[in-house]
Amino acid sequence: MADPINELTELARIFVEGMGINLSISVTEQEDHYRIDLEGEDAWLLVEKKAAPLDALQLLVGKVAEKRFRLDKRIVVDCDGVRRARESDLQEMARAAAEKVIRLSTPIELEPMNPYERRLVHLALTDQEGVQTSSVGEGYLKRVQISRASDPTASDR
Repeated sequence: MADPINELTELARIFVEGMGINLSISVTEQEDHYRIDLEGEDAWLLVEKKAAPLDALQLLVGKVAEKRFRLDKRIVVDCDGVRRARESDLQEMARAAAEKVIRLSTPIELEPMNPYERRLVHLALTDQEGVQTSSVGEGYLKRVQISRASDPTASDR
C-alpha cells in the first residue's frame, strides 16, 4: 500500500459520498490504529441511536481496508468526537467497577459491548492490581466481567 493515510481518506470519502452525507474527513495514524475523524452538518446521522450507524460504518470500513490494504492496525472511525467521549466514559466506568469489585469482593458484569469497547475496558484495567477481566457471552455484543484476581472462577481476557 502506497500511503495508508491517503488510501484510508479515499476509502472514507467513497463511503461518505455513497451515503449521500456531507462530512469532512481527517485520517491520522496512532500507535496501534488508524483514526478516521468525521465532522460536519450531517454528523447527527451517524451518532443517533447510540451511534449504531457509526459502529456499522467502522465495521465496514475496517473490513474493506483489511481486505484491500492488508493493514496491520485497526481502524477507528469517530464522528464529532462521540467515540472519544465514549472511550473516556468506558475507561472511567471500568476503573469505578474495579474499585467496587475490590471493595465488595463480588464480580461485576458490565453492559453488552462491541469488540472495540470491550478491548478498551480490558486495556484500562490491565495495570489495575487485584482484578482481572474476561469477556462473557456469545455473539458480537458481549459483556466484560471484572472479578478479583484471586477468584479461581475468573478467566483471563
